[in-house]
Amino acid sequence: MMNKELQLCGEANYETVALIAKAVSGMYHLTALPAVDIDMVELAVVEIGNNAVEHAYEERAGHQLWAGFKCNDNRVTITISDCGSSMPKEIVEELQQRDIPELDPDDPSTWNTSGRGFGIINQVMDEVLYYQEDGKNHFRMIKHVTP
Repeated sequence: MMNKELQLCGEANYETVALIAKAVSGMYHLTALPAVDIDMVELAVVEIGNNAVEHAYEERAGHQLWAGFKCNDNRVTITISDCGSSMPKEIVEELQQRDIPELDPDDPSTWNTSGRGFGIINQVMDEVLYYQEDGKNHFRMIKHVTP
């Protein structure tokens, strides 16, 4: 497989996040990764993008969201970037350890749809890295290719 790369930029809103996720899904089809992973990787992209819109930009219009997709024979790397509020190191460390909360059919308090994103990302992706560089916040997610 040849190296493939795609860079996208758009206004930071939920519609743009959906478009980025679909584009990443399309690029993912060009890799040697199993097709069953495509929906889960797309979901991870949506979770990170939506978090940027909701938390980094507080859903305010007029900001940009960037996405990068790189793949080769060994791995797929997806980076979502924003110029919004950054996350404190302690929060990042806690989120990188988060699991998907258990659902209890008898306890409605476990049915929340929020608070599950990083658990999903941590389960789906092989590596997740948050860093700041050049005035931007970057979430880099890596999925290793296994032949």
